[in-house]
Amino acid sequence: MRGHILELGHRDGRFIRAGGVYVFTRRGADDRTEALFVGEAPVIAGVAGPGHPVWRRAQQMGLSGLLVVLEADPDRRRRFAREMEATLMPVLNGGCVPPGGQPDEGRTVRLDGRTHRPLPCDLGLG
Repeated sequence: MRGHILELGHRDGRFIRAGGVYVFTRRGADDRTEALFVGEAPVIAGVAGPGHPVWRRAQQMGLSGLLVVLEADPDRRRRFAREMEATLMPVLNGGCVPPGGQPDEGRTVRLDGRTHRPLPCDLGLG
């Protein structure tokens, strides 16, 4: 993916008036960034904020950041969003690491100098 990567505060999506892939994130206990949700949109400002369907749940889970990869081309944007979702398995997209399992190195992604990884399924999301 050859877009510009931005790491923002979780409420700063409203300032991004360009298309791209966005990831709702939280800071893990070991200071690694954990992906809660991956999405894509032609205009980030219109979707990556309090009106998003998973926003409240993400806040309950410790939402603290928004990672944005700017990409104007819709096909490349959708492809990258699918790749990110498959790799990170964000729990709010329906993915997670089974209890007792550990994400393998193939399921961690380094973006902008930070490591992003899947979350365990056992988060009390019932």
